[in-house]
Amino acid sequence: VRRAVAMRPQPPTGWRDYAVALVALPFVILLSPLLLVVFIGVWLQRWIQGARLKRRFRRVFGAQGKKAVLVYSDSPHWKDYIEVNMLPRISDRVVTLNWSSRSEWKTNRSLEIEMFEHWAGKQEYNPMAIVVPRRGKVRLVRFWQAFREAKHGKEAKLRKLQEDLFHELEAA
Repeated sequence: VRRAVAMRPQPPTGWRDYAVALVALPFVILLSPLLLVVFIGVWLQRWIQGARLKRRFRRVFGAQGKKAVLVYSDSPHWKDYIEVNMLPRISDRVVTLNWSSRSEWKTNRSLEIEMFEHWAGKQEYNPMAIVVPRRGKVRLVRFWQAFREAKHGKEAKLRKLQEDLFHELEAA
């Protein structure tokens, strides 16, 4: 019986490998300032967009006493919990965004959706709260992992994050 042997990449050993590396090195060195400028430009553009979203949120919702966007979905894992244990205490200070109706987001480009798309990221974005303080950085409270643990009987993290959110809203 023959066994398949996994081929591992070998480190460069031949003079050709070193020659290619020596030829490529000046190009990398020459392009590094350009890459740095591009990186700084992208970072700066993202920072400016975040600052604009924060100002718009304060202008549009600040007079109504709103301090955060609460994103959640119709999932049976958290919908009832959020609507029974959290929203009664904070509904006057949050704008809600339903992840389950995201198919309608293409036609409705609301401020809440823009904020979600800017700050949510690619992991643990539902449920979450985007707290917009008067000064300082926007604070993200991500509940996904806490609800996952609560599903297995470990509710301490969920209760702590919930209290953190309440505290953040009081301080904002």
